[in-house]
Formats: sequence, C-alpha cells, structure tokens
Amino acid sequence: MIEQTGDTRQLKEEIMDIYFQLGMEHGFSKVLLDQVASELSISKKTIYKTFTSKEDIISQCIDLVFEKIDREVLPIMTNPSIGIIDKIMLLPEIVANQLDFFTRHQVVEIQRSFPNLWTKVLEQRKIRIERYEGLFHAAKNQGYINDIDSKMIVQFFLVAIEAFTKESFMTEHNVSYSQSLEIVTKILLEGILNKTSE
Repeated sequence: MIEQTGDTRQLKEEIMDIYFQLGMEHGFSKVLLDQVASELSISKKTIYKTFTSKEDIISQCIDLVFEKIDREVLPIMTNPSIGIIDKIMLLPEIVANQLDFFTRHQVVEIQRSFPNLWTKVLEQRKIRIERYEGLFHAAKNQGYINDIDSKMIVQFFLVAIEAFTKESFMTEHNVSYSQSLEIVTKILLEGILNKTSE
C-alpha cells in the first residue's frame, strides 16, 4: 500500500501508477476508481480533486509515455556524434521498446472503449514521426537514401503504421503493437528484396 503524501504531484503520479497497473492487469475500461482509492487508502473524492474522470487519468498516462519516449529520443536526435542512418535505425527501435508493454488486446481496448484517447495517441505519434523528415532529408542529401521527397517518406511511414496497428491486422498476424512498428520500420528501411540473391 502506498502512503499518501501531502504533495499533489506525487499523489497524482501514485494514482496514475495504480490505475495503469490495474488497467494492464484487468483492462483499462474495467478499472473502478473505487479500486484505485482503496489501493491508495484515499477517498474517491480525493481522486476527483486531481482528475476529472477515468478518461483523464488514461489521457495523462498517455502523456507520460510520450514524455518518456521524448526524453530518450531527443538526445539522440541532437547528438552530432551519431550518424544519420544510425539515428534513423535507432529511433523506431526506442519507440517500439517503450511501447512493448502494450499487448494487442490493450491497444484494441483503447481503440474501442476510448476512441478520443486513441485519436490523441495517433496525433502524438504523428508529431513524433514528422520529426523524421529532417533526418530523411539529411540522409538524402548525403546520398544514403534514394532521391525521394522526405515529406512523402514520412507520409508513407504514417500511412503504413496506421494500417499495421489496426485491430484487424494485429489479430490476423498475431503481432503486438510494438512488433507492428518494427515490421513497418524494417520494410521501409531495409526493403523487401533479398540482397543475397542479387
């Protein structure tokens, strides 16, 4: 049991942690705020002083996930000692690793039960993928990749990820969210031709 502190930010983080843990175990839509309150030995009223709703808790959990991704990704993006191609290969791997805890069922649950929150995930994901444009542009200028408009590459990336993370695709191919991201990245960056047969 977590001891309640007088610090609002710490209490907020504790509520989010417990909700997230219960959501991962039982499904986010099935978690009751009474359960969260009981785990923390606080009243449900205290939770509502910090969050407006259950959806608000999940929304802020999503923010935290993307903040963690940014903290790991941005230093790599701005590190001049890491080559362009290494950056392009590293960044999707970091994102996939950060999202590896999400099972296919949890992603589908958010898509179905919290469509507004899934829209938020898509928007946040788009913002971060669009940061790739500068890397693709630099890689093209340095002759590492073919002369294709970097905006088109990013759009291709976005459309492919959108398709590969749909419930129907993940269910048909029995892959997780992070595995779907890895598949898209592999196809985009390595292609489909078998180099050994050339």
